[in-house]
Amino acid sequence: MFNILEQFKDEFNDNPFVSFDSSGHGVSRIFDDKWDFVSLRGSERYVHFISIPKPHRQNIQSYTAKLIKIDIEKSTDNHISVSKMNRTKKNLWAISSIWGKSDFSLLSNDIEWRNVKEALIEKKSVTMLKQICTTLKQLTNAELLER
Repeated sequence: MFNILEQFKDEFNDNPFVSFDSSGHGVSRIFDDKWDFVSLRGSERYVHFISIPKPHRQNIQSYTAKLIKIDIEKSTDNHISVSKMNRTKKNLWAISSIWGKSDFSLLSNDIEWRNVKEALIEKKSVTMLKQICTTLKQLTNAELLER
């Protein structure tokens, strides 16, 4: 599989905005430690990345942004909730924290897949595993993972 992170570097090289105010002006950029969605006026308004260690932060931000972009394009109102963004970020970080890697395209490799699968089953609850499976399915549907 083509290196997805290299694609992200090309796509996100200029650190584009991921959130905008009500006038359409950019508020938060993809590699900011906090994405500000206050203008959406939902109960959740921020997506925080500061707790994710630096070696994985930009990768998780990239994958989260890509999945959000795809979800927004598929939605009828060009909108997804901040809670869904946070859930996606949390699930990606859960996988990464157990696996030790954050290039999710590597999970297309059978050995990497087996390693992460065994590690997750040992460490996570059934509820969390279901959420992680949903995120892995999103990665596959977005063609960011061949699984």
